[in-house]
Amino acid sequence: MSGSRAPLTVLLLAAGQGTRLKSKTIKLLHPVAGQPMVTWIARAAGALRPSRTVAVVGFQAERVQAALAGLCDGFAVQAQQRGTGHAVMQAAGALGKAPGLLLIVNGDLPSLRPATLRALVALHRKSKAALSLVTTDLSDSTGYGRIVRDGKGRVSRIVEHKDASTAERRIAEINCGIYCANPTVLMPLLKKLRPNNAQGEYYLTDAVHALIAKGALVAALKHGESEEVLGVNTRAELAAAGATLYARKAEELQDDGVTLLDASRTWIDPRAKVGRERRDAVRQRAHEQLR
Repeated sequence: MSGSRAPLTVLLLAAGQGTRLKSKTIKLLHPVAGQPMVTWIARAAGALRPSRTVAVVGFQAERVQAALAGLCDGFAVQAQQRGTGHAVMQAAGALGKAPGLLLIVNGDLPSLRPATLRALVALHRKSKAALSLVTTDLSDSTGYGRIVRDGKGRVSRIVEHKDASTAERRIAEINCGIYCANPTVLMPLLKKLRPNNAQGEYYLTDAVHALIAKGALVAALKHGESEEVLGVNTRAELAAAGATLYARKAEELQDDGVTLLDASRTWIDPRAKVGRERRDAVRQRAHEQLR
């Protein structure tokens, strides 16, 4: 069911803790531009009007579910953190026999635009791939899974940093943790996963390898703006994500006729709506301040 009319189900991976922030509050609940980080990616995915959205929760599950109230149709619990493949398997019951396509996204991507998700789904449908994913190039790809391509430029496998050879660690193209797949093909493969890796986890990327081994097509959408498709792991990245969302809102308002004296120092909630009378009032105050 990779055709253009296939319904779309979103699976949001929101079970992780995020220890690098050194906080009692899990990473996904830290505010970005005034809202918990995880809500931004839920809204971005929701803009595609999926038939259902299911979130996998784990650490501080009740708080995450409260943050996602109204943004998700169901939840699955990953009591033990045993990798991304394991997380998707925990959602099997909540997903049921959902037809169509499955869009899998990590919950720590607050800067991700709906347009990028639409482009991934469009690529998946057009290419008729078994699975499609988003990649990007980094000058320093330390810590990320590397995209290994064959002589024809096709994705041949994904290798996690801890499992990569010296040569593989020099690869700049990395996996962003954003996937579109045919669930009837993907889910049976997840049941066969084994944690044969340095971290002892069930990697979703191992299912990618299994698809390739079967001769199935894995398509990749390479994104040119890495800051949009990278997860937030540090306090500096948390601040940068908030600055990105505020900057986008400022640009949107300016394009719509709102005068901002200093957009870099103006923080407006990205969800705010500004009507024409309000725009005129803002413009008038700006003119008065300049006289």
